[in-house]
Amino acid sequence: MRLRGVEIEKAVRRMGLADTYRDRHWDRAVKVTDNAVQKAEPEWLERLLAALLEVGEPTHPMRYGFEVALRRLASAPGGAERTARVRALAAEGLAWGGDLRYSLPEVAEWLACAQPAEHLLAVFDDAEASDELAACLLQETALRHDAASAAGFAGRLRDAGHPLANLPLRPVGAERHLGLPRHPGPAGPWRPPGEGRRRRRGPRVSTSGWRRSTGPTLGRR
Repeated sequence: MRLRGVEIEKAVRRMGLADTYRDRHWDRAVKVTDNAVQKAEPEWLERLLAALLEVGEPTHPMRYGFEVALRRLASAPGGAERTARVRALAAEGLAWGGDLRYSLPEVAEWLACAQPAEHLLAVFDDAEASDELAACLLQETALRHDAASAAGFAGRLRDAGHPLANLPLRPVGAERHLGLPRHPGPAGPWRPPGEGRRRRRGPRVSTSGWRRSTGPTLGRR
């Protein structure tokens, strides 16, 4: 698969040309992300992420590209396998990149904002209490949808003493009017940015730092 003439192997190789801005090929290395990753379709992004994880000593442009590609992949609505793949790549990336600038709660928010509810809820059917990304995703999902079907996973979290275990499984009170970003309806095909009908743009809602309190130690990150 090609993207404007850039193959996966070539993209990874170019990202490895420099490690700091002092290096002669710095601009070429970071432009792979700015010119290719930012415009790529989900299938290409997934292949790139998998290829980057094979690199033993990633350069800064590689880590930068991984972060951007992961967020774009998480933000492209897809099937249940898309959500599962993003979760796996996010966990592997943190072990691979060392100082990647994303956290599991952030990945959970990206997924909850973009993926259809049925694919988010499917995560909790067999998620283990040790799955921190799933726990964060439950919180983000319950802020946007009725997640009562995830009561079993919430019970597993409760048995493990997880601090997010007792959060409500559906929006309550003022949460119903927060207008948090979410997938607008049932699952459908992904479209690249700018394709299709234009929508009116409203104010961007950020949930960063907002706390959903159910007790003295419970709440969002």
